[in-house]
Amino acid sequence: MFPEIPHWYGPSPGSTWDEFYIVFSGPVFDLWRAGGLLDYSHPPRHLEPLSYWLRRLEESVLTETDSLQQVCSLQHLLAEALEASDNCREPEWLARACRQLESGPGSPRQVARANGMSYDNFRRRFAAATGIPPGRYQLTKRVDRACALMAAERVTNKEIAERLDFCDEFHFSRTFKSVVGLTPAQFRSKMPHPGHKP
Repeated sequence: MFPEIPHWYGPSPGSTWDEFYIVFSGPVFDLWRAGGLLDYSHPPRHLEPLSYWLRRLEESVLTETDSLQQVCSLQHLLAEALEASDNCREPEWLARACRQLESGPGSPRQVARANGMSYDNFRRRFAAATGIPPGRYQLTKRVDRACALMAAERVTNKEIAERLDFCDEFHFSRTFKSVVGLTPAQFRSKMPHPGHKP
């Protein structure tokens, strides 16, 4: 994920997962980003088989080598991963449906119709491809936009509810907590204050 994009994710309720992540920055990655190799509009990449890519990632960053060698190894691995994920890009209908769910006020049923599918078929295919139903995907994206609004400017729950088509500020607050696990006030309290250096 790019550092300026607010994001939240986690396992489904009642389930768990293992996490392995790395944080990196530097001129090489800035160049990759400027050249479009790291796609700002679609940062997540799903790679299979997972065990293979996890082992490769661990080998590239956990081996005891100097930092330059680690960066080179990581660059090489990311190039392979980008190529592998580009070879199994999502189908056009899924990319289009994701854009429609993210940007439009239309319901998942309307998006299904716009893509020439029955809702049941659309819901089944969307969930199989992304791991979540289209309604939950749309809701999560709306909450992501709310997080971005709170991070970028002083905005009230009422203003967010109006901008993002929630029924009212109470509906927004309940929905936000169900997705993020925090109330909007708790989320704001965890954000750095202007001028604060983390």
